[in-house]
Amino acid sequence: FNHSCLPNCQQAWDGDQGTMRISACTQIQEGDELCIDYIDVRQSRDQRQFELRQKYGFECSCPACAAPREGSDERRINMAKFDQEI
Repeated sequence: FNHSCLPNCQQAWDGDQGTMRISACTQIQEGDELCIDYIDVRQSRDQRQFELRQKYGFECSCPACAAPREGSDERRINMAKFDQEI
């Protein structure tokens, strides 16, 4: 699985089975690449790019990283804050 900041799959460790489970989290069409997130994608684009370069040696070019920044970073950071409050 490759990385995307807008993944179409999510991974979860099943400790009882000792396996990683991958589930679709969006509609996936035949031929679509299956992607998961390697990092917390609720960071700013600059933070995500830095972490991916440091840990995995690549720069992300997914739709979220290629799109204009207007509002995206703020929304992602707010999602992380809301998650911490819950």
